[in-house]
Amino acid sequence: MDTIKRNIKKFRELANYSQHYVAGKLGITQQAYQQIESGDTRIEAGILIRLADILHVQVEQFYGTEAVPGNKSQMETGEKQLYEMLLASKNELIASKDKVIELQERMLAGKGRKG
Repeated sequence: MDTIKRNIKKFRELANYSQHYVAGKLGITQQAYQQIESGDTRIEAGILIRLADILHVQVEQFYGTEAVPGNKSQMETGEKQLYEMLLASKNELIASKDKVIELQERMLAGKGRKG
């Protein structure tokens, strides 16, 4: 995670953007964004993808895995980490939607008993 937070900060500074500006683009507070750069919070895959877009870089660059000759194993590690983050986010979304569906089914079942 150190590489990711260090590279996020590096690319933000290269773009000459303030933390406040990037936070605004992400729709979060400057304090929440500061926690991303300091590593105090887990970075969700969606945020990482949006950060890459805002900072005009590829997501892989946050992992320090730019396309550099002889850097294949590092690229594979970065891709694996990104894949795992995306998979975890997908699983969280599915679990959340499953809860919503369960609640809606309970509500419908409750209406059926009354009517």
